[in-house]
Amino acid sequence: MKAFKILIGVIIFFILAAIIGFGFEWLFTHVLPSNIYSTLIASHTVGIRPLSISASISGVLGMVCAYGLCTYTIKL
Repeated sequence: MKAFKILIGVIIFFILAAIIGFGFEWLFTHVLPSNIYSTLIASHTVGIRPLSISASISGVLGMVCAYGLCTYTIKL
C-alpha cells in the first residue's frame, strides 16, 4: 500500500510540474521580449551525446516549484 501512495505522489508531482512549467512558458512569452523568452523556453542539452539531458529553463523552474509545493503540503 505504501508503494501505491508513492506512485500516486510521483504522478501528481510530474503533472503539477508540467502545469507549472507551461505556466512559466506562457508567462515568459507574454511578458518578456522575444530575444529573452526564446532562450528561456528553448530546450537546452546538457552532457555528452549518449548521456545527455534536454530541458528548458521553464520546465526546470516548474519542477523546482512543484517539488517545493509537494514537500510543503506533505509537511502539513
